[in-house]
Amino acid sequence: MISETDFDRLEDPDAEDVKQFIEEQRTLTQSILKKCDLKEKLRERTTALFDYPKYDCPFKRGEKYFYFHNTGLQAQSVLYIQVRGPTPKFCAKLRSRLVSGCEQ
Repeated sequence: MISETDFDRLEDPDAEDVKQFIEEQRTLTQSILKKCDLKEKLRERTTALFDYPKYDCPFKRGEKYFYFHNTGLQAQSVLYIQVRGPTPKFCAKLRSRLVSGCEQ
C-alpha cells in the first residue's frame, strides 16, 4: 500500500533524487513510445484536443477588467487588461457561462 508520505519527496523539484526519478520516468516513457506504431497519431490527436482557445473568468479591479487568454497551444495564458469603456465583449460572452467562484 502506498502512503501519502511516499510521495512527499517529490515535492521538491530541485532535489537530485527527484530529478533522477523524473529522468527515469522520461526514459521509460520514451522507450515505450518508440515501440508504439501509433505514436504520431497519438501526438496529433492529443495536440488537436488541446488546441482550442481558453479564457479564464474576467474580473474587475478598480476601473480595469482583467482576463487570461490562451489561443490554444501556448505554454502559458496571456493576461489582458481593458481600461474603462464599455463592458468588453469577452465579459458578456463569459458571464452567460460563469461558474461559481468567478466574479461578475
